[in-house]
Amino acid sequence: MPKRSAKKQTSLLIPGNPTGSLSIAALEDIIALARTFGVREVQITSAKRLALCGFAEADREELATAVAEKFQGPDAMLQGYIVCCRGRRQCPHGCRQTEALSQGLTDLLASLSLPAKVKIGISGCPRNCSAGSTRDVGLFANMKGWVVVFGGNAGCRPRIADTIAEGLSRQAALQAVEKCLDFYSKNALPRERTARFVERLGITTIKEIIIAP
Repeated sequence: MPKRSAKKQTSLLIPGNPTGSLSIAALEDIIALARTFGVREVQITSAKRLALCGFAEADREELATAVAEKFQGPDAMLQGYIVCCRGRRQCPHGCRQTEALSQGLTDLLASLSLPAKVKIGISGCPRNCSAGSTRDVGLFANMKGWVVVFGGNAGCRPRIADTIAEGLSRQAALQAVEKCLDFYSKNALPRERTARFVERLGITTIKEIIIAP
């Protein structure tokens, strides 16, 4: 059998800033790590994160430690990730700023033990550029506040997420997502994604429990 290339054998995902942006200093750190460990290339993933590809397998643990010292630990986001637009700060269509909400959801994901991967999309306006309607959790803003949707999926069995609540403040939106994910983590089957979870239980049942005071 032909020997697999180092690129296919070795890759390490580096979580970046929750908004998908990196400072010049952070980029310089990535370049320095890549040169130190002989990384062949850096890829930008569909989740707007960076993957170091093509380094010696023997260096994996040391590189992972070096990454964790400078960035959010690379293992912290394996159970999910957040795609977030730039919001009102940089987009003329933005109704709300997205950075604080994105950071709050990043902290929430890191604190949970989930049965399967959770993808979150945050958009600062109703155009929903981060595709929240086809993610496990979606949040998009309008002039009345934040809309929270749950149970979306792309892939081979697509599903449009159901609206859980709307017209929410940032804090209320965070609380709504926390309730959704807490209920999901306690009641989902192992490796059951939120779309299949909603189909199995029914969105009416889920909303009654989540929205209840």
